[in-house]
Amino acid sequence: MKKPICILFVFIGISIPIWGMSNHDSTQSVKKNVFKLNPFYIVVLGLDVFYERVLNTKFSLETNISYIPSARNQPKDSYVYTSINCRQGLKYFLFHQHKKQAPFGFYVGPSVAYEYFRDDYKNISTTYHAIKTSMLVGYQWRLDKYWTLDIYSGAIFYTPSVYHVDARGKTNKFSQSLALSVSFGIHL
Repeated sequence: MKKPICILFVFIGISIPIWGMSNHDSTQSVKKNVFKLNPFYIVVLGLDVFYERVLNTKFSLETNISYIPSARNQPKDSYVYTSINCRQGLKYFLFHQHKKQAPFGFYVGPSVAYEYFRDDYKNISTTYHAIKTSMLVGYQWRLDKYWTLDIYSGAIFYTPSVYHVDARGKTNKFSQSLALSVSFGIHL
């Protein structure tokens, strides 16, 4: 469990200096911070939090941390899992117009993430650590003065992950998947 926490602090440590590199134009009145939540994580009693910092009119930097805790007091033969995910991404906003500048409008961007996942089912425990790279495409709307809606999708590539399975040893695996996500936020 120490390894996921250490990697989380590395992501935060890398993010803070980059946020400070944003353009500071005294004539610009654009709010530069967006805090978002993914409402669908409530179903699994988890938390999916986003922080987005506008760097200039075309770029923003986004950090995402998600956590799904393992369920307690489950029957012995039920499926139980825990997940921690830390993601850092850059968004490039296309079709720049005066009314639609970062962090609003259509965007594309790469991201990198670390994921820790553990599941337990019928006395078999599986744990893996993965570095994920992805290319995301999305659109972020400004709903009113403060609220935003961000919908994105993209391809995710999992680098060789180390799987630890009870008494079965280790295996390496490379895989890919598609993602779709929705988040609501407050623009400050």
